[in-house]
Amino acid sequence: MKKRFTTICLAMCMAVTLAGCGGKTTETKAPETQQTQTQDAKEQEQAGVEALNQATAVNTGEAQYGGTFIVGVPEDPTMLCSAFSGNTHDLFFWLPMSIGLLDYDAADNMKPVCSELAESYEFSDDFMHLTFKLREASWTDGQPITAKDVKFTIENVSMNYNANMQQQLTNLESVECPDDRTVVINLSKPNRDLLGFWHRFYCSVLPEHVWKDYIQNYQDCPEYMNPTVTGGPFILKEYVAGDHATYARNEKFLDGKEPYLDELILKIIPDETTMGEALEAGEIDLAQCAAISFDECDRLRDVEGITVYDIGKELRSTVYYVSLNQKREALQDKNVRAALIEAIDQEALIDLVFNGYGQVSYSPIPNNSAFTEIRIEPEEKYPYNPEDAAAKLDAAGYKADSNGDRGLELTAVVLTTEKDRLLSEAIRSDWAELGVTLKIIQLDSAAANERCWVQRDYDMTFIDGGLSTAFSACANRYCSNYMDKNYGNPGCITNERIDEIFDTVGTQDEQTQKELYAELQNLIAGEASNLWLQNWAPYAVAKHFGGFPARPDVQFMDYSNVYLMEQ
Repeated sequence: MKKRFTTICLAMCMAVTLAGCGGKTTETKAPETQQTQTQDAKEQEQAGVEALNQATAVNTGEAQYGGTFIVGVPEDPTMLCSAFSGNTHDLFFWLPMSIGLLDYDAADNMKPVCSELAESYEFSDDFMHLTFKLREASWTDGQPITAKDVKFTIENVSMNYNANMQQQLTNLESVECPDDRTVVINLSKPNRDLLGFWHRFYCSVLPEHVWKDYIQNYQDCPEYMNPTVTGGPFILKEYVAGDHATYARNEKFLDGKEPYLDELILKIIPDETTMGEALEAGEIDLAQCAAISFDECDRLRDVEGITVYDIGKELRSTVYYVSLNQKREALQDKNVRAALIEAIDQEALIDLVFNGYGQVSYSPIPNNSAFTEIRIEPEEKYPYNPEDAAAKLDAAGYKADSNGDRGLELTAVVLTTEKDRLLSEAIRSDWAELGVTLKIIQLDSAAANERCWVQRDYDMTFIDGGLSTAFSACANRYCSNYMDKNYGNPGCITNERIDEIFDTVGTQDEQTQKELYAELQNLIAGEASNLWLQNWAPYAVAKHFGGFPARPDVQFMDYSNVYLMEQ
């Protein structure tokens, strides 16, 4: 497996910058045991620490207020108030206007930081009562942001539209508001993971007075595609479909805590190579990690005036899910699914698609230090083995004819991105050698959502997904009750024991949790419905802006701490 390590330049930051460790490791072999897995994760962490300690701060200028920051993003949003959406491209446009309760320190094991709406929190010893004290803040229409807004959001938005929060709030008993600045979340059963899910990505607070009449039909709210009453650091000035969205500083943000920038522009650039060229030409200032190719990032490392970062995805560790739909007749046979996974050269995929920024993974939990205590090497795994794959298909009744054709034709439904194209074409090539035919259908986000997550009409699809701060939040990837939701359970797994563990794991003590997570990894890997490609997510920034590397997640930042530097 190819994993490279590059020196990371750490930007000096006048705002609250959450610096820490990350980066790529030196080349190693795929780990074979739990002991090796743990050591590999520790080595990865240490490599990042050493790189940051050795790095020279490239941003030596003083922070200043003012200026315009232009971010390259790959496509239009499907909605502009995407508190109702988990789509990354929707969130790009919404998060500059949004406000959450907590942020998280990537340098301190994702410890909650009270830099957002919550000025303090208290989690009871029995993990059943979480209390937030809110700071004074107001919406852009001048009305105060109160505890009732938070209660409204949790009960009507988080519980209905956010898969991560649905899982964490499974045992929600009540949300109380003793006064305008106090929110108490009461559970019927303990959940020690609950504290990790109050970032704006998971819970973006909405104004009750604007949305209360639209919660059953939120698409009808005028704010749906034109948000005007928001609480984040920026206010939407203009959105031109296919071209850009422009935002102005919100002077009321957190009672005078203004962002540095006067203006933020999200520039839509669908082509990943064009994205890199636009950054080099000074047409944009940030090429987001979901919008620029790995080739371009490697090229831009040597371009003066640009810094490429490899850290900044700690909130949701990046994992590419390749999923086989168990609802399809040909894929109901586990041996067929296992054969298809064994026919895929995962190391070659990582080199081809991710330029070596990643590693093969047989567990749904990525191999990094945040999950060392719970990650295991599953008992069942399906490494690249074309010979065994052929034998499995023979046994399943798909024997090759004189031309090598097994009569097994499958359809991949993927997005119109370069990564999805490369990935699907590489898998098609691997399967063709096995005698399996793959038809590739590339669709935009809206059409792919309809076909994959409403109609469930695919044999294979991809999710460029993240692993949240606790694996318990990944129920939406594997539990049967998420098959009617966007991005939910793409393998269409139906396993009662998997459902049961996800429902109860948050209520257990640490040792029991560890045992249950080990069982979960064995069960999920044993389903042979997913292939996981853990990868890093480089992004490139113009050096005359500070506030980088962005942590805990560059994809889900609000840009409030980005600043233009005096040179």
